Amino acid sequence: SKDVEAATVPVSHSEIADGVVNTMYDMISQMAATKDVASAEAFVATIPDVKAKMKNYLEAAQSLPAPTDDEKVAFEDKMNEAQEKAGPALMAMMMAMPQNPDAEAIGKIIDEVMDDQEMKKVVEALEAIYKVEASVEDEVEDKVEGSVEAPGTE
Repeated sequence: SKDVEAATVPVSHSEIADGVVNTMYDMISQMAATKDVASAEAFVATIPDVKAKMKNYLEAAQSLPAPTDDEKVAFEDKMNEAQEKAGPALMAMMMAMPQNPDAEAIGKIIDEVMDDQEMKKVVEALEAIYKVEASVEDEVEDKVEGSVEAPGTE
């Protein structure tokens, strides 16, 4: 199955963005589906795979030339879209927690995942590569919207 692995290495910033977004969306959806200790533990069991995928995307991103401003904005847009899509389910899960008898145990399990230092480092490194400077974001949005604003005006 090494061949399958090799074939799935992303070769563009766009593919990396799609991969990161899908992986994060799947992770958030799985977390949102947490209703009891068993499902919380099932969520935790998915994390090593998530970490492996995210490391793979980070290595791929580091092996490519730096992303263009357009690629950075596209990455950020895809991340925002995924968060908006996953948000309601996650919010529903959190709203249901106070009534959940397992809430404390579930909270401990999820906190452990959220506090995973290795995962934090990988995510921070990806964010650093795709960090959109505010001024750049405005320029690209202006280009996209065909705005005729004078440069330097807010």
